[in-house]
Amino acid sequence: MIIVGVLTFLLVTAVVALQVQALLLISDHLPRFPFRHLFKVSLGLIGVIVTHVVSIMVFGFAMYCLNHVNSERFGHLESTGGQEIHDFVYFSFTTYTTVGYGDYIPVGPIRIISQIEALVGLVLIACSASYIFIIMQDYWRTHTRRMRAAESKD
Repeated sequence: MIIVGVLTFLLVTAVVALQVQALLLISDHLPRFPFRHLFKVSLGLIGVIVTHVVSIMVFGFAMYCLNHVNSERFGHLESTGGQEIHDFVYFSFTTYTTVGYGDYIPVGPIRIISQIEALVGLVLIACSASYIFIIMQDYWRTHTRRMRAAESKD
């Protein structure tokens, strides 16, 4: 149980650090691209989505490893499917996004990871949404200024 708690803490720390670093990287490099602003917004969205996918895969891989090291001690997923890596990544996707279809059920200490993953996913998706809103707001301001400048020339 302590091992799962420590691993959960490390996973959360790694995923939050990944998210923060990715958003900082996107913020630093996005303005430097010589593309139109709308294309930059699209690149920012893609960057955020890729970051979330990587975070989800980190959680899924960690649960897969715990299951294969000692499923009796660390827990497993009850399902009609298997216990392969793609099953754990699928479960991680539904947990991180808080969809939770219920076709995979964590049993044992691995439940702690999945519960914390849902909370982390909820918070990080909300942070990403506010970040994308800021990028879009900048785009709208720039676009509105251009439109007004074009109207004043006419």
